[in-house]
Amino acid sequence: MNLDKIFENFEYYEDHNDLSMTSDAYAELTDDIEELVKKFTGKEIMCPESDSLSRIRELLLDKLEELANNPAPATKEIFGFAQPVVEISPMLPKLAFHDSNDQCILCNKDLQNASDQESFYIHSCDGQIDTICHEEDDEHVENYDFGNMGHWKVGPECVKKLSGYLERQDVNPSHYIRKG
Repeated sequence: MNLDKIFENFEYYEDHNDLSMTSDAYAELTDDIEELVKKFTGKEIMCPESDSLSRIRELLLDKLEELANNPAPATKEIFGFAQPVVEISPMLPKLAFHDSNDQCILCNKDLQNASDQESFYIHSCDGQIDTICHEEDDEHVENYDFGNMGHWKVGPECVKKLSGYLERQDVNPSHYIRKG
């Protein structure tokens, strides 16, 4: 699955744990449906003027959002690990560069003023910042995994989104997101 293409057309909106199609992508979808009708029938019919085309657009929108939110399983077994690791690349921004460890790994927001809030972090492993390990494997990663990428903070808003993503991967978020 091409994640760049997904994040070009879908984004996380505030208070939603799932990806939703952007307004630009929605307009493009509408144009494409209208072009298909014109290509195969020679008729110019606008989606808003046709109930059946509007229903087709909504069905396509639902299916595309389902595909964007349910990519191929992101868990994998690694020899020596007690539990599967989870790839969280769909949750990371395109360029996940951090000035300090006081930024959320998922949205790059500054967390310095969040001291009054509960803090959360993930443990990246297997040589990838976007691969996280189960809490049961922390000691193994720290002592034996040459790909230990360290601990990264997750902001309180992003914990909800990450938890939803992990649940869709059939893993318990509390084993992959640590409090501390």
